[in-house]
Amino acid sequence: MQYVKAAVPDIPMGYADTYAEFAKRPRITEACDVLLANCHPFWEGCEIDYSLLYMKEMYFKAVIAVNGKNVIISETGWPSQGPPVGSSQASYENAVK
Repeated sequence: MQYVKAAVPDIPMGYADTYAEFAKRPRITEACDVLLANCHPFWEGCEIDYSLLYMKEMYFKAVIAVNGKNVIISETGWPSQGPPVGSSQASYENAVK
């Protein structure tokens, strides 16, 4: 990342991962200009009615971990079928919500 940033200093560099990984990789997040957070409440067992609130919590945890750098939610979603994960239920209706 340092090599690329030195070669093209006018182009912002980002890193995409699940929101929780940013705190575990401070050297990577420090090297970036923007962080791209993948936030999937389903895979953490969140009930659909609380998923937006939970996703906001994921986002703010990422912002705190990267010391105020720009964070973009780059990936989210809800499966329309498949087995449940904790309180998460996959269904067409939940995916639409």
